[in-house]
Amino acid sequence: MASRSRSRLQFGAAAEQIRRLTGFGHSLLLRLIPPRVDLIRGGGDPLEEKHKERAAPTVADLFEDFTERHAKIYLRPNTIRSNEGMARKHILPKIGRIRVADLKRRDIEELHQSMKDSPYQANRVRSLLSKMMNVATR
Repeated sequence: MASRSRSRLQFGAAAEQIRRLTGFGHSLLLRLIPPRVDLIRGGGDPLEEKHKERAAPTVADLFEDFTERHAKIYLRPNTIRSNEGMARKHILPKIGRIRVADLKRRDIEELHQSMKDSPYQANRVRSLLSKMMNVATR
């Protein structure tokens, strides 16, 4: 009975439901979910990782930070308006929700290719993204 309550505490109600439905004991559950078990046994919190991931900045957050920390200080008002227009029209709708840590070169290439009808604008958008990343790493 003690192992049953321990598995409920460690793995939650979902694991207990799997155990009841399948008849698998605690030791099999430990083998089915090894990364979480190691984390829990090491004193870690499995939900902490999810909270960190949710709090990670998105491309939209990066653009806001770029505007506040760089553009408003170093760029002319007309350039700022142009950048905001490019972001609003092209960047934010397509990749704005992607976490910066998860952003891949492929995402930027797809954005660039989707703008093949206006190559000048496509190159400006790519240049803006490059500048945003460079400012973020400083």
